[in-house]
Amino acid sequence: MIENLFPTAVGFYELDKPVTEKELQFIKDLETRSNEGNTTSIDNYLLKAREMKRIATFVDKCVQDYFNQVYAPKHKVKPYITQSWANYANKGQYHHKHSHPNSFIS
Repeated sequence: MIENLFPTAVGFYELDKPVTEKELQFIKDLETRSNEGNTTSIDNYLLKAREMKRIATFVDKCVQDYFNQVYAPKHKVKPYITQSWANYANKGQYHHKHSHPNSFIS
């Protein structure tokens, strides 16, 4: 029998420079759809957009750092991002409890 005894490791990273006005406008201009408790972008690959290159590079480095520190793989393996989207919440909205069953790290 296996039981989860310890919590999941959570990584905290800080972007070297604030999000630019161009990056923020790109995110604000995305088409959205209703989600449980909030709104989400229709685009599920936004880190592939030219406007998000700097943030995508940052996120890739963070994922690799987390993977190396938490899992310390014996072999040379590299995790990769399959999807990325934006969630929007106004006052009184919330981000519903959910999981990402097709993801190793999320």
